[in-house]
Amino acid sequence: MHIYFVNYSRFEGSSGIHIHFLANELERLGVRCTACVPCNSRANSYCEGPLYSTITFGTLRRRAMFRPEDLLKRGVLIHAWTPRENVRKCITGISKRLSIPYFVHLEDNEEHIFEAHVGMPVDQYDRLSWLRKVRLSQALIHPARYREFIAKAAGVTCIVDALQEFVPDRVPSLTFWPACESAFFKLPYATDQEVRRSLTIPESSYVVTYTGNVHAANRNEVQTLYASIVELNRRGHDVRLLRCGTNHASIEDCVMRKAGPYVIELGNRPSGELIKYIAAANILVQPGKPDPFNNYRFPSKLPMYLASGRPTILPATNIGHHLSDGENCLLLHTGSTEELVQSIETLINNPSMQTAIGQTGRQYARKWLSWEKSAKKMLTFYERSIGTA
Repeated sequence: MHIYFVNYSRFEGSSGIHIHFLANELERLGVRCTACVPCNSRANSYCEGPLYSTITFGTLRRRAMFRPEDLLKRGVLIHAWTPRENVRKCITGISKRLSIPYFVHLEDNEEHIFEAHVGMPVDQYDRLSWLRKVRLSQALIHPARYREFIAKAAGVTCIVDALQEFVPDRVPSLTFWPACESAFFKLPYATDQEVRRSLTIPESSYVVTYTGNVHAANRNEVQTLYASIVELNRRGHDVRLLRCGTNHASIEDCVMRKAGPYVIELGNRPSGELIKYIAAANILVQPGKPDPFNNYRFPSKLPMYLASGRPTILPATNIGHHLSDGENCLLLHTGSTEELVQSIETLINNPSMQTAIGQTGRQYARKWLSWEKSAKKMLTFYERSIGTA
């Protein structure tokens, strides 16, 4: 078997990280893997070097045109990561011309993301002018074409069960969870004071870490996190927010000004560095609430958070449905500033609770979050769906 993973973006994002670990595990199982990205991008060095090969969309197209025999071998299949338009365009022609089966991976409510970026409902797409349609990002779905693309797939993989509602009944599907590298499970429970000193964080300060980008779909919930840090300090708690990630959307100026003294903005850091910023934390937060965005995703930071042994605060949706509030995490139901402040304050005031939740969260991650297990599930799914078992 030879699997071509076709990713809508570069390796550095969460989608690339997932492909990196799955492809490496599949290679260890004897399955050849090739990761395809839109343009030249170094394979992810998140934990270890890639065992798979990497090519660009252009190289894949040229291979299909001039060396089709490479793609016509038994067991070759394509996995679209995800149904966004640049991936759909790359795969559709190749699959049809060479009769190669393809699978589609779902990791977000793509319609919600489209609406957040474009500013209008998906069902109003036809009202857009020709020029506006041309200018739309190819890294979004095409509202009129993506469902047909999914319907013609040999199978669909989903990162959470809720995404199954986008899969037609007759199309085979599999839900698998992402994981993280083993180094997170080995972190000491004590916070890393050396990292804190390098960032000039006082030893007495309480550190909340958030490792994530800001974009149109999550801007409000990240803004709530910033506002919560301001309120905690107003109440007399010396709390700092350690933030990694890129701002693709802006947080309100007034919130940024108030939060400024308490926030350490590290910008977009290499994936391999995230472990040290997580190690510096007392608490890890994934802000948000159950809604059309969060219900259909599994933030890639959550396996790292749970495995780290630090208490994790997250929305009562996606993986939150499988966790126990107050036992292995704290769950957010409204995602409001008041609720988030209360959750963080509860942990600050209860050190024993903080320790217990962190330890139990790690136990949960060790039992349920494994790239090796996910890769084996995926291989079985491939074989069953295309009949190569």
